Amino acid sequence: SLKLQELALNRGRPEEAATIARRRAANFETRPRDDLYAVIDALIWQADSGLADQAARRATGTVTAAARLPADPRDDFYFHYCASHLWAGMRRPGEAAERVTALRRVPDPMVHTQSIYLRFCADVLDAEHAVATGRPDATRAIERLDSLSRTAPPTLTWVLALGNLTAARLWETTGDPRRALEAVRRRLYITDYGEPRALVAHATFLREEGRLAALLGDTTTATRAWRKFMALRAQAEPSLQPEVAQVRARLQALGGER
Repeated sequence: SLKLQELALNRGRPEEAATIARRRAANFETRPRDDLYAVIDALIWQADSGLADQAARRATGTVTAAARLPADPRDDFYFHYCASHLWAGMRRPGEAAERVTALRRVPDPMVHTQSIYLRFCADVLDAEHAVATGRPDATRAIERLDSLSRTAPPTLTWVLALGNLTAARLWETTGDPRRALEAVRRRLYITDYGEPRALVAHATFLREEGRLAALLGDTTTATRAWRKFMALRAQAEPSLQPEVAQVRARLQALGGER
């Protein structure tokens, strides 16, 4: 059911994806990492924000109830810790700095999977805050996130997708669309138990690759990316039809629609 949910999100069908997610939650226990994935899905994959808010509330409840941080950075608690701070920091930018400080309190960064997730959450929020507030170290903050997104293990699909898309958006914001295009072209092609996975936020990557390539005058890359996007979104739900229409118009302007 998780793969069906991923496919629905790439096809531009968030309501269908939410139905699948609710059905799975009714039949299987929700893992802490699932709540983090729900938050990231809403941030970069147009998933249901209500589900993400519920996941963040569960995560925040777990974090609030904890008397102290677990000493073992492998504890699943840290998936909730990341989800709670990431959702709050992205939706309430004024809290971003304190959220980054909290995330970086955890020991042994980059040693275990959970601590790498925490590093991503901290670096995403720090780069966002640095650019939004015009900090003098903004470029360094984006570079730190960009570097982590290039060097972290490829199995960390959700946070890698978040890292690359955030780095791309911030590179463009700070006037470097070429580095932004490089970031959105870093997509993960991995397998799960021998079967190909649906690429996390693949449609988002394709849409942004086309837009940035067109901005840089690379019409061949833009046309290729947007054609793939349109193929994925051929049966998008009504809520995403305006976006499909916009990409179709841009593709037509390049003479690339078939």
